[in-house]
Amino acid sequence: MLGRNKNIILVSGLLVILLVVQLALLPMMTYSQRNFRRIKNPGIFDISAVPNKRSVSSTVEPNFPSQRQNISIEVYRTFNINDYLYVILNETIKIKNEDERSFNAILIYYPKDFWRKIVYFRVLGAFKEENFRKIEWRIHTFSKDYIGIAVIFERPIYKGEEYTIILLSDLPNFAWLESPNNDDIYCYLVVYKMPLLPYKLDKARVSIIAPPTGDVQVTFEDIEPKEGKSISGSEVYWVESNVEPFNFSTPYEKLVKIKYFYKLKTIAPEGYTYLPLRFPNAIREIEITTSGKIRVRDEFYIEAITPASNAHNVARDWGTLKLRIGLAENVENIRAYDDFGKLDVTEDKGEGIFENYTFVEVKLRTPVTGNELVKFYVEYTIQPVVKNDTISLSIPLSPIINATMSSYTLRILTPHILSMNLSSCNPKLMYNESRWTVERLLIPYMERRLHFSMLIPPMNTLIHLRIDMNKLVLLRAVVIMIPLAIVLVTLTLMITEAVTVKRRRALPEIPRRKRIIATVSQLIKAYEEYIAIENETDQKLIREVLGRRPSASTLMDLRNKIEETYKKRETIFMLISRIISQYPEVREYASELRRIEGRLTIIRRMIFEEAEKFLKGEVSKVEYDALINEYIDAIIHEKTKRVRIVNKLKSIFFAI
Repeated sequence: MLGRNKNIILVSGLLVILLVVQLALLPMMTYSQRNFRRIKNPGIFDISAVPNKRSVSSTVEPNFPSQRQNISIEVYRTFNINDYLYVILNETIKIKNEDERSFNAILIYYPKDFWRKIVYFRVLGAFKEENFRKIEWRIHTFSKDYIGIAVIFERPIYKGEEYTIILLSDLPNFAWLESPNNDDIYCYLVVYKMPLLPYKLDKARVSIIAPPTGDVQVTFEDIEPKEGKSISGSEVYWVESNVEPFNFSTPYEKLVKIKYFYKLKTIAPEGYTYLPLRFPNAIREIEITTSGKIRVRDEFYIEAITPASNAHNVARDWGTLKLRIGLAENVENIRAYDDFGKLDVTEDKGEGIFENYTFVEVKLRTPVTGNELVKFYVEYTIQPVVKNDTISLSIPLSPIINATMSSYTLRILTPHILSMNLSSCNPKLMYNESRWTVERLLIPYMERRLHFSMLIPPMNTLIHLRIDMNKLVLLRAVVIMIPLAIVLVTLTLMITEAVTVKRRRALPEIPRRKRIIATVSQLIKAYEEYIAIENETDQKLIREVLGRRPSASTLMDLRNKIEETYKKRETIFMLISRIISQYPEVREYASELRRIEGRLTIIRRMIFEEAEKFLKGEVSKVEYDALINEYIDAIIHEKTKRVRIVNKLKSIFFAI
């Protein structure tokens, strides 16, 4: 008894000391409790048809070449489609002035409907053997169908000089999916063929490049226009010479259109037809700890893009199981996980400008289909550059993914003094900023939060962080942690002693893990028995209603047999109820299993009703077969969802 009182007195004294130290050091910390700051820049590049709108302010007036002027122009127009259906148009225009008269600009037209679909537009230019740099562009003229863009050079082009222009357009919602036969999936793109310049073109090359997940070889023959069409690997292209100048009065309907499509591949060894992904939301959290360690956690919300006509009826062999993500430089200790546990992750290095970056391929727990939102995380640490108690960190604004993030949040937490340089971010980028103070282990952390709407790949640039180590924070951490450690050790010893005494008096009980596994094993065994009986009954039902003309007695026997299997199902629901009573976190999955079983019951009832109508001559054989096939597909779809939920239940409980 005396020893226990001594422990209580010791713990109480240490807690009092800890409180006094906390109050003594608190005034030294100069953090505001809460502060909001909203950055209101122009939106994500509003490039709607506004007369005389300029990309940058300038007093230079465009001096265009005339159609009679002796100039040489070659245009290379390429549409790149990536795995996420994100389309980038690269229009490279090579100009050589062979005339005595100089000029400092050219004019290029875009159809209005096409222009409205561009979310980001920029122009680069360079004289021969010089580096490319951004140059000015402005909306010069517009009509019912077209917008005329004036591209203004750094200086006039004189006789004998060559100048190259690159016009880049981002079109995230330009391509779409269709599944004409509810089996194969195709990606479609329709666009006007030739670049619209009011000058004669010596050469024009137009091409469309499919992603690695697309097969254009099988659709090449049906792509239009067929004249002059060629293929090289995944690229389909057309080449023309001596193209006449574009006439501004030509109606848009008269333009020659490219009708392009490719088939989405089946990814081996999983055997799923690839579905592109979209990112409704993503969050990157960067934490610089008291000791200067840098932890990063990227949180992703993803869903599959499906053909519009099949949005609620996704085939069982469509889905995406893996995706590749770029992280940062000097990355260590990578792990990926979701709400059910660890995910497989493979590391590799980037290429080109990303050669020093770490990329990861994350394998999801189950394929992402078109009817679910999947969340997962990637965590890692970064080796910082430290000099004179100052940490320097350069990191991408967001994870490197060639897709649009509909909503993106960057959170930076640190107890130290943080400076952030966003000068490299595009000035057209819109974001809201807020600042918070949070406590972690009695140490105040400043949280700086930036929220972005519709973050597209070209907007993802490096941000530069500078963290000046606050020595008061380090001192406070040491002063707090030492007595706290003593308190924890003392409490641990006290609890251990109490538990030891209790174990001596109490009867041994079954560990929680064994109880969980026993309950779930009963559920799985019962489910497997039920599914085996159900599959056998369904196969017999399908043979009877499709393979021959069923008799009334046969239908009655089958109905009775199915009713018998439903009794077995009640045993499963009793087990599910037991699991829910102990583990409410699986209530959602249990409810979905009940809904699936209810839909299966309704579908089988409808099959019997249609069979009875067929026997009475109320429906034709063709109509009857079509309806029965639809019901069979629905049964297969529901059973696939049921297996997926049972697998998720296994993942939850066997990971405990």
